[in-house]
Amino acid sequence: MADNRRIVLLNRLISRSISHAPREHKPPLVSGRDLFDVVQKRQRKGFAVEYLGADDDSDDTARLKKGEGHDCFRLSQLRVDNDGSSRFIVMLFEFIDDSQGSFAVVDLETFAGREISGKALERGASSAHVVVRLPNGAEFDDGNYRCALENVQPITRKAVERFLNRQIRRDGSQVYSVTSIDKKTKRSVSKDYSYHGRFDLVSDLGRSLTQGAGEKILSQVVFTRRQERVAIGQPTAVNHEEVIADMEVRISGKQAPAEPEERLGWISRLRKKWEDQGYQTKLYFRTVGGGVMGGDIHRDVESATDLMLCPKEYVTLSRPPKRWTERFNPEMVNKLKDILRKEELWQRPG
Repeated sequence: MADNRRIVLLNRLISRSISHAPREHKPPLVSGRDLFDVVQKRQRKGFAVEYLGADDDSDDTARLKKGEGHDCFRLSQLRVDNDGSSRFIVMLFEFIDDSQGSFAVVDLETFAGREISGKALERGASSAHVVVRLPNGAEFDDGNYRCALENVQPITRKAVERFLNRQIRRDGSQVYSVTSIDKKTKRSVSKDYSYHGRFDLVSDLGRSLTQGAGEKILSQVVFTRRQERVAIGQPTAVNHEEVIADMEVRISGKQAPAEPEERLGWISRLRKKWEDQGYQTKLYFRTVGGGVMGGDIHRDVESATDLMLCPKEYVTLSRPPKRWTERFNPEMVNKLKDILRKEELWQRPG
């Protein structure tokens, strides 16, 4: 019997700005609307493609040529739907497996099987819808957006986040000016720093931890700030210089309160403290069997981890969903929009 249901993962897409400027001089926030404008521009030009394991190139035409023979992650469609105070970014992602040139079929009467092959350059593919809700018009934009992902393996949350950020970085950086006091001359000096926007795709922490409290245990919280400017040497030292280094703070999950609601508040306060300083958050969980999830993992395991860590909703379609579709499925898009509109699904306790 065919299953007309599809699992939808509830996430938050957070817009941030990255710069090498001193911590006290935060770069201007790049809004989600501006970042998606960059992605949409590249999608229309046919450059919204990322090849896995291929040699990179700053020239998009050369990069696409070098990607031949590698698995491919592609944004096949993107559109913007304005609906009152909301602006919906509707995307259709596509994963193309270069190793899959055929698939097996079996006769239901004789049970005889055979392989059906595509043409020379045809490969197996999967597709998934992703919808993000942004504020529209004069509505306040805090850089934190609701995001609903159709769960289709191997199109994972990590893959979507990595794809969007690579596309944004390929568009280049912006520049802002910082005024500070020179330590030697005590005069005001101005210096330009480059910055760029990025997206962080995070699980809706409040619901996922509460719903799965009996199935997984928080192991540790890791905060990372890449290429932080660090002063080395003491104030009385003859040589005083600054270097660029990656900073990482690890906090053991054993220090968290035992009660689920108190634990949520504890984690939320930690995240606010360190994320306000420009650090990225990564949560590590220990499963009932004792294993720790985190880091680079196989795509199948990554998909399973998404299902366990993320809040989920089921949507029922009028017909069984296909593994791959060339164009938007209007019914699926409307279901995802409805999920983004339901306030009760996005309330975060703690």
